[in-house]
This record gives sequence, structure tokens and C-alpha cells, in this order.
Amino acid sequence: MPEKSALLVIDIQNDFLPGGSLAAPDGDTIIPNVISLINTNHYNWDTIVFTQDWHPKDHTSFASNHADVKPFQKIPFKSPKKGEEDKPERLETVWPNHCVQHTHGADFPDTLTECYRGISVPKTIIQKGKLQDRDYYSAFNDIWHDDSTELDAFLRENDIKNVYVVGIAYDFCVKYTCESAAKLGYNTYVIKPLTRAIDLDGIKENDEYLRNKGVTIIEDVSDEKLAHLRK
Repeated sequence: MPEKSALLVIDIQNDFLPGGSLAAPDGDTIIPNVISLINTNHYNWDTIVFTQDWHPKDHTSFASNHADVKPFQKIPFKSPKKGEEDKPERLETVWPNHCVQHTHGADFPDTLTECYRGISVPKTIIQKGKLQDRDYYSAFNDIWHDDSTELDAFLRENDIKNVYVVGIAYDFCVKYTCESAAKLGYNTYVIKPLTRAIDLDGIKENDEYLRNKGVTIIEDVSDEKLAHLRK
């Protein structure tokens, strides 16, 4: 019996698209091909997951919630978990306000929303970043590995072994979702042409990081690594 495969569509939301508050350059250009990939008449996905940044307006990752701090600065954070006050601080980027709950910026573009409705295999939307006091890049967990989303449980309930990842941003939420998936034991693939990055200068470094974490990078949608999924 063939191993089951999931497609993870990471954070293709209005704020990460052109005109949004934290846009990945050309983020909208991947949408038609992502929609084609989602089509279960053409691909044998066993489940499909959309992820969604879903922040309260006072989220700690927003520069506006810190005095005298500008977007894209790095500032020190401590673990918010009680009893871990002595855990080392870590420098993290703070961002423009983005993907605030119940705003247009947090929504998926209409074409993707319509596409999601038409998915016939098991599906779910995983919302992350809901807790005010910590950031989430991975769709599986927060940056401190203290809080987990429902994603791992959903994949295991559906007997998923292989995870294929597309979306935004290649150098943040795609990157760390892939890392978490590989660490959790999934055979993890990122379909690079169906991602977009925030920092275009760091793509080669990002590639190396992912390969070192055991993630397979698919450079072309015609790659034979996707052949067994095509109908």
C-alpha cells in the first residue's frame, strides 16, 4: 500500500501578497499553480492543509507593540512559559502589523478560498500565532517549542507519511514548517517554485539550511518526485 501524502499550503494570505502589509515579492504569482496542485482530479493527495497566521492585534511580534522599535528590527525575547525565566533570551525579528484576526489581511484571496471549498479529500485550516505572547513560524509549534498546533495530530489521524509544502514565506513559515515536519519524522519536501521569500538575498542560505535538516527541495513541478502523485 503506498504511503499517504499531504499538501501543506502555508500562509497564502492577503497581507503576504502585493499590497499587503508584509508582502513577499511576487507572492501572488504562485497562486494559479498552487490551485492546480490542489486539484485532486489531477493529484492524489490524501489530505490538504491550509495554514493561516491569526494574530491578536496586541501580538508581541508586532513592532508597534514595543516602545521605540521599528519593523524588521531584532529585539530580545524571553520564553513566556512559567518557570523558564532563566532560559536564554533570543533575538527575534519584529514585524509590521499583519494577519490580524478577522481582518482582510488575514483572509485568503478569494480564488484560494473557493478552491479550499472544493477540496474533496480530508482537509483543515490550521491557525497559528493566536497566543499573544509568542511567535509562530512553524505550522506545528511556537518558536519556543512550548505550544503545539493541531497539525501533527491531524496528519497522524490521516496516516500521513509524506508532507509536501508550498506557500509563503520560503525563508520563514515555509522554512520552519519544513524543519518541524522533518524533525517529527515525516518525509518532507518543499516545492520551491511554489514558494516566495521575504529576503530574496538569503535564498541559497535557506536552501542549505533546509537540506541540512533533512528536507528535500523540489526545484521544478515536473520533477519525478511528484510523478507518483499525478493521476
